Amino acid sequence: MSFYVIRHGQTDYNAERRFQGQADIPLNDNGRDQARRAGVILHTLLTRSEITPTALHCFASDLLRTQQTTEIVLQQLQDLKTELSPDKRLREFHCGLFENSTYEEFVCAHPEIANAYMDEYEKDRYGTRYPGSGGECREDVMKRVGEVLLQTQNLIQANSIVVWVAHGGVIDVLLELMHIQLPQAGPDRVSAGNGDVLQFSISEASTHLSEVSRTLGHTTRWRLNKHYKVGNTVAAKVIKDL
Repeated sequence: MSFYVIRHGQTDYNAERRFQGQADIPLNDNGRDQARRAGVILHTLLTRSEITPTALHCFASDLLRTQQTTEIVLQQLQDLKTELSPDKRLREFHCGLFENSTYEEFVCAHPEIANAYMDEYEKDRYGTRYPGSGGECREDVMKRVGEVLLQTQNLIQANSIVVWVAHGGVIDVLLELMHIQLPQAGPDRVSAGNGDVLQFSISEASTHLSEVSRTLGHTTRWRLNKHYKVGNTVAAKVIKDL
């Protein structure tokens, strides 16, 4: 069985390259269109699947932009019974004092805090929390997202169709928990754009394991089967290329 992950559509904060974190920002017009196209792609994938689904389980972050995206996506799947679970464990990283600012704005306003954070992050990518009340580190997010991944794995092994609607930071963490990539930048790094649809399956291939993921109890290896980039294309072309 496949597992599908959709990044929420664009917000004004995304367009402005502003730290969004857990600030509850709505989709903009472009984001609503991206969500619609993501729904069309997902419907097409499910329709063309060798196994005809009769129902699916959808986990979605409970923040406004993901809930709006989920509602629009599910409008394209009205022929399927859907069990929807709004889940705060799939929220974006809490970015502490960075939230609501661009990086440039924050550095100009708080240069000492920004420099101290970046210095600590270079030393410890997993344990350094965003400065300020509520700020999270990578391992914090890996723990909560990993709980949902283990539930998802059990559902897939029981032949359920599972869809997540989540955030860019959550998807990045998910890829590490799946042992697909590590947080360091690289030429082949997967970066999910707004509205993108990613299709995964459990893999039998022998790949390296992320040590932190393994410590958190994630030993199952996954494969990224396909990455449908919605942000810079139109639904007709994407579907034609499926």
